[in-house]
Amino acid sequence: MNILKLLRDIINFLYIFFIVNDNFIVDIFGEFALKIMFVIFFVINIMSLFKFNYRLKVNKRFILLIFILLFSYAFNLKNYSDIQQPLMSLLSVIMIYVVTSTYDRPKILMGVFLISVFFSSLICITSDTTLTDYTFRKTGGTGDPNEFSMMVLISISYLVGTFRIRTPLLKRVLQIVVILIYFVALFMAGSKSAMLTLVVLALSYYIMLLNKKTFKKRMKNTVLYVVLFGGIFGVLWTINREVIFNVLERFENNSSAGERLLSWGAGLELWLKSPFFGIGPQNYANMIAEYFPYIAETSRVAHNIFIQIFVEAGVFGLIAFMAFIATPIKNSFRRIIPIEYILGFISILVMGMTLAAFFEKYVWLYFGIICNSYVSQYMIKRR
Repeated sequence: MNILKLLRDIINFLYIFFIVNDNFIVDIFGEFALKIMFVIFFVINIMSLFKFNYRLKVNKRFILLIFILLFSYAFNLKNYSDIQQPLMSLLSVIMIYVVTSTYDRPKILMGVFLISVFFSSLICITSDTTLTDYTFRKTGGTGDPNEFSMMVLISISYLVGTFRIRTPLLKRVLQIVVILIYFVALFMAGSKSAMLTLVVLALSYYIMLLNKKTFKKRMKNTVLYVVLFGGIFGVLWTINREVIFNVLERFENNSSAGERLLSWGAGLELWLKSPFFGIGPQNYANMIAEYFPYIAETSRVAHNIFIQIFVEAGVFGLIAFMAFIATPIKNSFRRIIPIEYILGFISILVMGMTLAAFFEKYVWLYFGIICNSYVSQYMIKRR
């Protein structure tokens, strides 16, 4: 094997682990560890910019989106207190998408992501520390329990989606054990939006299973579905039913929903100040703090990926983003993208309605994987 390629793979795999477990890495190696790792990741993958297929429709839309974000940044330069952070975030988005969308073995990247999230889940389960003294909620290798929950949902979606593929018994048992650990960590994180997204994913998966020509196959898939999810929740109920009650109790408190509605309303007022070019990427919280100081600090982020891009990059930015995600959506209906990847994509879009996740690195890691031409070629060959 080419030494440079091996080194590049090692760096890429480590960087994925760093993305998923960023707080864990900072606690051990210090705050500069992530920046140093990104510089190494950037340098080792610089040639990927030349391998990038600029002629693909989805990639053209990605480039358009980045161009609009850069224009919005320049247009609002005077409004930034820190001009470096938005540029670094944009550079991260570009490099992560370019590398993952051109990687010739996207399934391996997904495997590294699953392992990284599994490690993060073990941190969540084994940790004695909760977010505050007044809550049961925990998080994994990253600081935000909602971001952690989204990564866990992506992982659950992928593994559950692979159940349609015939697999050796030992590997299948291992998959079930890993899924169970993911579920335990997910409930310990206690994210209400994650629970609602889980319901949407379960319904989506069932609809996909029913999309079979024969009644026998539909019934077989229904039994598989009931046994899988019933068994998982049965085991979860047996080993830790208290956490299930804790999550259900959180739905009795709607204060967080009111705070998010307040933030969205304020964001739309900011949008009116610059409807076409927005207020600048990653400037939502700063502008909310300046113009609406009465909004609690924890509620100043967008809490919605679509409102985030709409307010920060304007109408043009939202149109570009919708055009970009339209390609994997269309490919999902055309069955060019495998079910296991579709479910993870659904989890990002659904849970993204309550999270300002646009600049999260793991989001663009996953977008790069599902837009990778090797994924679609694999499905086309299977036909």
